[in-house]
Amino acid sequence: MWKLSFELVKKNYPNTNICLITDTKSVPLFKDFDFSSVSTKLDGIPDFQKVWALGKIYAYREAAKKGPFLHVDADVFLWAPLPQNLLNSPVFAQSPDHHVWDEPGYISLEEIFEKFGSLPKEWEKILKTKDNFQTVNMGIFGGTDVKFISQYCDFVLSMVEDPKFRDLWAGKGRAKTVRTCLPCMLEQMNVSYFAKERGVKISCLLSDFHDSNRDSYLKYTHLMDAKENPVVMQSISDRVRTKPYNLLPKFVGPFGW
Repeated sequence: MWKLSFELVKKNYPNTNICLITDTKSVPLFKDFDFSSVSTKLDGIPDFQKVWALGKIYAYREAAKKGPFLHVDADVFLWAPLPQNLLNSPVFAQSPDHHVWDEPGYISLEEIFEKFGSLPKEWEKILKTKDNFQTVNMGIFGGTDVKFISQYCDFVLSMVEDPKFRDLWAGKGRAKTVRTCLPCMLEQMNVSYFAKERGVKISCLLSDFHDSNRDSYLKYTHLMDAKENPVVMQSISDRVRTKPYNLLPKFVGPFGW
């Protein structure tokens, strides 16, 4: 999956710096990848297994130091270059996702408060006001407003590094029973909240999460849960082995394969 995602980015952006931000332990996994540079800035970040998006936040912050950027998740396949007007946006992401109060269990401030006993102050505000803003999916993320992106990352990391909530992110103690998607809240809910509070618009590649009208840009795939499907895994393995990087799958769409 990593190899196919990387090779498609390299094919579509041949004259662009393609950088890997990882940790020292993981570097050998990418020995056959022709990255422009490899950074080990993820060495020593908190080991919070319940928050799988944490490395992405540190990577966004590191990338923003170098200027405008596009971050691509390893389970995202760009079958063609992204629209240039999207890449020129101050801040962009993949698509609208869910509204805060419309998906019980997926994002649940009430569950965290009930089971853990407290919330970061910004989340307390959302809970009290029942502000039902829409989160965004960040299979891709970036933009030209690197100041905003850096500030967003600092905002998220101030929550993560607060000793009061270490057990929540680590899934320890009372937090063991919390089942809501904490990484989705830290990454996707927080960027929407942070942008809303500052009057910043987040542009999206896809017009809606499910592309229900089939009117969005279709040369884009984000596997998400589909990457656990054995048929999908075999298809990706076969494609990487035979290297037909220019051929589209039978079905191409936001979540298709």
